[in-house]
Amino acid sequence: MRSRTTILTARLAPALLAAVALTACGSDSGSTSNPGTPGCVSTAETCDGEDNDCDGVADSTDGKTLSRPCDAGGGKEGVQSCLAGQWGQCVTDCVATAETCDGKDNDCDGKADSTGGKALTEKCDANGKLGTKTCVGGTWGECVSDCQATTETCNNKDDDCDGKIDSTDGKAIVEVCDAGGGKVGKKTCTAGTWGTCVADCTPAAETCNNKDDDCDGKVDVDAQDKALTQVCDPGNGKVGTQTCESGAWGKCMCNDPEVETCNGKDDDCDGKVDEDETGVGMTRSCDTACGPGTEVCSGGKWMNCNATVPTTEICNGVDDDCNGKTDDGFDCAKGETASCGTDVGECALGTRVCDGTCKWGQCLGGVVPATEACDGVKDEDCDGTVDNGCSCTNGATKDCCGGTKITCTGGAWPACPTPPVETCNNKDDNCNGLVDDGLPTDPYMLDEDVSLVDDCAHGRIITSTITENGGEYSLTGHLYRKDLAADRDFFEFQTAEISDWLCILNPDYNECYTLKVSLQEPAGTDYQMCLYVLDVPGSGYTCAAPMKKICTTGTSNQINYAIASGCGYEDGYRYFVEVFPAAGSTKSCAPYTLKIDFTGSGPQEATCP
Repeated sequence: MRSRTTILTARLAPALLAAVALTACGSDSGSTSNPGTPGCVSTAETCDGEDNDCDGVADSTDGKTLSRPCDAGGGKEGVQSCLAGQWGQCVTDCVATAETCDGKDNDCDGKADSTGGKALTEKCDANGKLGTKTCVGGTWGECVSDCQATTETCNNKDDDCDGKIDSTDGKAIVEVCDAGGGKVGKKTCTAGTWGTCVADCTPAAETCNNKDDDCDGKVDVDAQDKALTQVCDPGNGKVGTQTCESGAWGKCMCNDPEVETCNGKDDDCDGKVDEDETGVGMTRSCDTACGPGTEVCSGGKWMNCNATVPTTEICNGVDDDCNGKTDDGFDCAKGETASCGTDVGECALGTRVCDGTCKWGQCLGGVVPATEACDGVKDEDCDGTVDNGCSCTNGATKDCCGGTKITCTGGAWPACPTPPVETCNNKDDNCNGLVDDGLPTDPYMLDEDVSLVDDCAHGRIITSTITENGGEYSLTGHLYRKDLAADRDFFEFQTAEISDWLCILNPDYNECYTLKVSLQEPAGTDYQMCLYVLDVPGSGYTCAAPMKKICTTGTSNQINYAIASGCGYEDGYRYFVEVFPAAGSTKSCAPYTLKIDFTGSGPQEATCP
């Protein structure tokens, strides 16, 4: 497959974790108790009269009264103790004496082996010279000469503090000089005076041997006084240079090091392949729908991403497919509890638990409806009406679904009119307790496969080919199901490039394309979308394993996918677009609008941005 550069911008929404508190009806809740104080939650002990660390004693830690260091005045350090939740007086028992090097605070200034805010020092003999030693950790350090060493010169003085005059390394200092006749010589310092220049060299070509071959008074340097160098092969296909160091050729260094990348080459010329700045193998972040991970560079390629991979959702109380929903596709999440029954009239709500097959169990612990006693006071059958089924008072009125009122006649209520038909208006028109349910397939579910399976294989095929610079394609859809279950829509489409005669004349020209997919969501909702890039037909990519997957996040409702190509290449790709509600989005039967626009620059000599 040919190489092409893609530019994509996408942000992944972080996974949202929710903890569900489960409370069974009639059961007692427990709490974790500290062995010291039942029910106590341990924190750091503070001076407040409370047992913060749960050891059974207030203002105490490790069996001792809480204390802290303090300034007792006069440069002395003291201690405060906590008494009845308040810090007491700062107390010290230090008796000041002369500071000595013993690791103790003799002069009571709060610092050991210190005086005047500085480490304790003492004069000493540094090999016949006056020196100074410093106290460190209660022990005297090495005696250091007070002499300030400089470069030794011919002046009858000990400049380098080695105890010898006009001498270096135990030898009289010498200096290269002009001995005449183009020869280099040396002169020796004696009692602060330079002696006669004596020739000692026969000029030859300078070589890397730690010698002054050309008699210029300098070792292993060229005519420009720079260290000798030679061309070498660093072994990675590049040209290198070796520098003479102490009479030997140094390491062969690349002349043009680059930033190390994962390509099986030594880009930065340090002798190692595909390593990071610490010298170990390169790694980088990677992710799946389940979260982040790390992949390694091996053989010049990125591989082995260790992020958790989504799996098929099963009934186990876990979000296996990493779509942010636990046990979705089942009636309920395993272990989930919910109220059941009714609390209207004399009834009381019960509790039901989602069982191991992700189905709701029996409603337990509630008060269920009973036969109406017709006592004029209580609603025993829990339908919201007292004494329903009994004779009513003539002239009394009540509301029917749709707003119609009926009047009690002859001690009985007449029948209510047929409820209104449910429409998409965010209202419960037919008074069945559900808002906008059961709407007709046309137009609310035209984008749904008859199987009601939400994936690429059951997606809606856009029969119109999205042609380069052919204008924006627009369609409407609904994230809606009659039973108000969560919905996701998939659309498949194909793009096509325009044949351009300039490519015939300029086969090496570049062609740049941009696929823009935008989503206009209904008011009050938060819809997101993902673009699956499958490359050209026959490339082997699928929706389950696309070449690229780009998703919107946050408030962004547009995806721009850039393709850098060239003349002579097929740039008509297959794509899938997935539209879905973001976590926590309000459900709506209102339509959304999906727009697709495929634009190209046409053949151009300039490279694609």
